[in-house]
Amino acid sequence: MNAQIQILKAGTETDSDGRNSATVDDYIAFLFEHCGLCHGSARNHRRTCETLLQFLHGRGAPDLASLRPSSILDFLVSLGSQYSRTTLSSKCAQLRGFLRHLYRLGVTERDLSLSVVSPRVYRHEACPRFLDRAEIKAVLAVIDRSTIVGLRNYAMMLLLATYGLRASEVTRLRLDAIDWRNQRLHINKRKAGNSSTYPLDAQVGEAILTYLEHGRPKIKHREVFLSSVRPFGPFRTGAIVSTQARNYIAKAGIHLERSGSHIFRYSCAQRLFEQDVPLKTIGDFLGHSNSDSTRRYTKIAFDQLRDVALGDGEDVL
Repeated sequence: MNAQIQILKAGTETDSDGRNSATVDDYIAFLFEHCGLCHGSARNHRRTCETLLQFLHGRGAPDLASLRPSSILDFLVSLGSQYSRTTLSSKCAQLRGFLRHLYRLGVTERDLSLSVVSPRVYRHEACPRFLDRAEIKAVLAVIDRSTIVGLRNYAMMLLLATYGLRASEVTRLRLDAIDWRNQRLHINKRKAGNSSTYPLDAQVGEAILTYLEHGRPKIKHREVFLSSVRPFGPFRTGAIVSTQARNYIAKAGIHLERSGSHIFRYSCAQRLFEQDVPLKTIGDFLGHSNSDSTRRYTKIAFDQLRDVALGDGEDVL
């Protein structure tokens, strides 16, 4: 457990004796031990907690015991200028959890989680944007494959576009997950705790092999994709994939309000819908553990929804 917490530490403290940082560490340990959070979710919780500490420090009141409902409100207002309602709602949930923990520890005299009011968010309210085949082709075309970074990024973008993988699944991909002999790609320990096996697409396999032979540093790390600068280690998060995806989408002249690696996931779902693949099968392909996670993708299945409206789409539902 100590090793898990150490991985998630940000390495910064907002007070001289580290009491606030120790309190956050204790909360993250609680999330691991009693809530079963994965590393990615725990990092998000830690980031929210540390943002609160930085906010208090900037106001000259770094002691968590000095928290008041007015401070919480001001903090939420500051977050509201940075995030969408959906993201802010998640931040509020994370903040409530931390404030309840402070009350359990006796750090605060009352449960300040009751002071956190989330913005109203309707389930599946946003229609996801996707890239069509021509747009995906345009994004891949702008990647400069004459460079080491370009070879790596091209392979990563192909994995996103072909399989709809999450950014973190791309950066965690290991060499032994590629079965070259049987032409299979294994994605293990997905967000829902499951695993998936795909046929290894020829274009994807060629792109990965080219990167391994001509771009990847010759070191012992088992992750496929490594940093292009010393010390050439694996990536800790999927942020690099999201950033590169956003850059290439913009470079291809595609203007989106919000872009990143996840748009390839929606695009993959749309492509499967166009092929009349059942919702359950699409969920399995994307690594979802339940149909609710997949159902929001039905909003981009325009042809199928048109059939429903005309009374001819009973099989789609």
